[in-house]
Amino acid sequence: MKVEFTYGKGGKKVLMRQSYAETLRKLGHGTYETRMLTAAPPPPPAPVEPLVSEAIAEFAAENGVDLKTVVGTGKDGRIRKSDVEAVIAARTQE
Repeated sequence: MKVEFTYGKGGKKVLMRQSYAETLRKLGHGTYETRMLTAAPPPPPAPVEPLVSEAIAEFAAENGVDLKTVVGTGKDGRIRKSDVEAVIAARTQE
């Protein structure tokens, strides 16, 4: 675990392992906070474009279906014509 060690003279702050910081603190060279420093959270994943053939994409566009809302049942989540037809059918039943 790394901590932010603050040297007594000048107040310079340095990241270092807690064991080193504890040794320096005992020798009177400065202080450190016991809270753990963590890295920034990872960025959110990029949106994934749906796997779909050009023909199915055109079919969906002609029927006003947003492919980002369709769950693909084909291999590796590929959107099939039947998936788009299911969305169209569900929409007409509402």
